[in-house]
Amino acid sequence: MNILITGTTSGIGLTTALHLIARGHRVVGAGRHPETIPREELKRRVLADHTRYRLADGGRKATPIGSCLPPPLQDLDGLLAKLHIVVMDMSEVQAVKKGVEDALALLDGRIDVLHSNAGMGIFGAVEEVDEDLLRRQFEANVFGPQRLLHQILPLMRAQRSGKILFTSSIGGLFGIPFQSHYSASKSALERIAEGLAIEVRPFGIQVAVIEPGDINTAFNRTTAEAVTDLRKAAGSADLTQLLEAFPLPTASPYWKQAGNTWNYIIRTLPLKPSPSTVARLVVRLVEAKHLHGFRYTAGEWSQRILPFARRLLPDKVAESVISAIYELNKR
Repeated sequence: MNILITGTTSGIGLTTALHLIARGHRVVGAGRHPETIPREELKRRVLADHTRYRLADGGRKATPIGSCLPPPLQDLDGLLAKLHIVVMDMSEVQAVKKGVEDALALLDGRIDVLHSNAGMGIFGAVEEVDEDLLRRQFEANVFGPQRLLHQILPLMRAQRSGKILFTSSIGGLFGIPFQSHYSASKSALERIAEGLAIEVRPFGIQVAVIEPGDINTAFNRTTAEAVTDLRKAAGSADLTQLLEAFPLPTASPYWKQAGNTWNYIIRTLPLKPSPSTVARLVVRLVEAKHLHGFRYTAGEWSQRILPFARRLLPDKVAESVISAIYELNKR
């Protein structure tokens, strides 16, 4: 199949592209500045995302205990050599149009699957998040995918076939404390996808959303970079630097609870599943003749059941559970 994946210079997008190439699919990725990222750096990012860690120094340091590349990614250099990444700035209409045109040129004019994966996260209290930062959040997670749909849907309608997969988050199903705007943007994306699935079904186009829990990628680093100055470091496992990058000032009334949540998220990130967990799910969805569902979760089972618990438990109980998980009231 011919596949276009956005957000392919790191994390879930990069690993998913390589898994699909290993299965014999033709994949074109998209990123804002792929020309500035050499192949060796892409390789380093994949290896970092598949490195297993244990915590030391009171949870402030992640010590690598070995790489765990799955069998499909063993020939990493060979797979990276087959990956083409086009320039696509999702914030600009003409840049998206040009990126799709470049992808079509590499895919002989046909796209069978669009994996709309690019996105970003921000951290902060609802009361204190800067309005411009909030706009950036929705620009990346809602308006960018919408611009991409404007370019892709006419092609798929003409083909009378296609699949569109959106990377959402379990956070799209309930509010995560101090990541409320991220949750809101993913929820908005899911509501768009739900309506879209019904609208395009007569044209033979199938739609699904993928809801990962926490995955061991550099996502938390990019989140930190979005809201605070951050010194250059080796990767997401530099816990000390990320912990110190906590963006709220001590004068904030939310400083203690937000700090607890930040510490929990940063500390546990290196212990989470690799992006191959999501990639394997995407491979199954791509290769399935028919999608028998709309919503698919990926990651640790303990996080995958959170949306169900949020719906089934009384609101106050669910809020207490979420507060406990994110350590809001930890001393």
